Amino acid sequence: GFLNGLLECGMPHRVGSSSRTLREQLRDKLREHSNGHVLRAWRLEVDQDGDNTLSFQELCNAMVRMGLIADVSSLWAEFGCVGLDRHRKVLLADVDPDAGRIWQPFFDWCRENGGGMKTF
Repeated sequence: GFLNGLLECGMPHRVGSSSRTLREQLRDKLREHSNGHVLRAWRLEVDQDGDNTLSFQELCNAMVRMGLIADVSSLWAEFGCVGLDRHRKVLLADVDPDAGRIWQPFFDWCRENGGGMKTF
């Protein structure tokens, strides 16, 4: 259940006192870790396998690396994921719609022309 998921990704459970949504807090952390560039942090800190999606485990790993202490299941739910659904993937556009609009066409082009973004 929920507790196992938190233990699995090594995150303590703490409900933030911030009025910002968890999604906004994640976006802020990504900016903080990349001199203001969410896309750069997405590529370096979050999307470990380069598939342009974020799995639950990638989310947990990124939160640990960036020091974001938050209720993981609530953040996962903000992305429309039910429970600890391991099959759901989150796109950059789910985290930062502006960066997603810029990045997705390039990612699609890379995939159509011989590989993922790590190929180019």
